[in-house]
Amino acid sequence: MVMDYNYLKSAAAANPGTSVNKGQSGYLSKPSDMLDPNLFGDGDVVKPEVRSRLVGELQDFLKVTMNLMDLDDWLTVWVAGSGISYQWDADRGNGDLDILFGVQWTRFLQRNPNWAGYSESDFAHEVNEKLKADVWPKTANTKFGSKSYEVTYFLNPGTGDNINTRLHPYAAYNLTTGEWTVRPPKLPDDPRSLYPQEWYSAAHGDTVAAQGLSSRYAEHLANLNASPPGSAQWHNSGAMLNLVTAQAHALFTDIHLGRREAFSEQGHGYGDYANFRWQLAKRSGTVQSLHAMTQVGVDALQDEQRVTWGSAIDPADVVLRRAAQAHNPRWS
Repeated sequence: MVMDYNYLKSAAAANPGTSVNKGQSGYLSKPSDMLDPNLFGDGDVVKPEVRSRLVGELQDFLKVTMNLMDLDDWLTVWVAGSGISYQWDADRGNGDLDILFGVQWTRFLQRNPNWAGYSESDFAHEVNEKLKADVWPKTANTKFGSKSYEVTYFLNPGTGDNINTRLHPYAAYNLTTGEWTVRPPKLPDDPRSLYPQEWYSAAHGDTVAAQGLSSRYAEHLANLNASPPGSAQWHNSGAMLNLVTAQAHALFTDIHLGRREAFSEQGHGYGDYANFRWQLAKRSGTVQSLHAMTQVGVDALQDEQRVTWGSAIDPADVVLRRAAQAHNPRWS
């Protein structure tokens, strides 16, 4: 719990977008009769220059930053998601291109023995953290043809050379072999008709909950800013604001983790209710609002920890991972 609520005030000032405003999602948009011409040529074949650039960016990172060898023996790369579907032209800002890749773990270890004893999940965690820090900022505004794309790269452990073993992709194009793994479905002109009304009602409940949290957040923040530091009202307002950020975090996590489960082995992919819920939360602005309020709580706590302890305190999973690394031959 944050005891000095000045940290909350500072974090709130740095994260102003906490209202629930209209967001963006192409999930319910009318499909086009063709795939994105900026990416595809000859109907449904990814253009060679697009394929080369998307794969090359990842290969450079793995070779140079991660110092990995013999990528052709163990790496498979896909572009996946709605950006390569018939809903590519939806009003959602820059297009998203999700680049997912898998590692054939046994072959990987044979070619990169210095990673022996390292679990595939921990390897994936390290790679993904470095990708987010080093590559995502560079590829956040990648231009192909007349359009800009937010390109993100992500390693899914356990995928190997078959994306269907762990995921249920809506659409997936194998950039390594230059062929479709999962072709995008042809949808009706009004995709809203695919889902029952009960789903819309349930998803709307998330929007109502987020609006309530956002309203309470604004009220408590205003009271905190107007109260003399150290006064009873200052303490009460800060405590209530801290509670709201925790509740926003809980709801955001529930929606987000559900979406991840939709694409797991146990889920039903793009048409799973958990993904429907996530997409409608993006469309309504619920996701953005909850994330902003969550970030206020996270930033405030980390700022206080840095002042008190000299650095932010790592979560338990990070501490355990570092302990494992300390006993791993790679790090000795």
